[in-house]
Amino acid sequence: MNEFDETIYPDMIRNLPDADIPFKGVNGKILQGENHQAVFFVIEAIGVVAEHSHGAQWGIVFEGEMDLTIDGVTKTYTKVIIIIFLQVLSTRRILRKEPR
Repeated sequence: MNEFDETIYPDMIRNLPDADIPFKGVNGKILQGENHQAVFFVIEAIGVVAEHSHGAQWGIVFEGEMDLTIDGVTKTYTKVIIIIFLQVLSTRRILRKEPR
């Protein structure tokens, strides 16, 4: 079974090439070009990932919870609501500064 089969990711992400991830229990699908790279992860509750460094990253937690320590400061990140439009015939949005 593929780790991505039971995820919220749509087929357009599930069908991307596998990313080479050096951590057991961390799987990814990679989308990249000459000047960009995006990796969509499925991460098992594996405990602690060894301290490491890399360039700037941006991330979203879709399911579950993650403690992330950056430069000695630990914060807990939980899932957010993400809307994925697979096919749109018509759409309307109401944008607010504050939630109701």
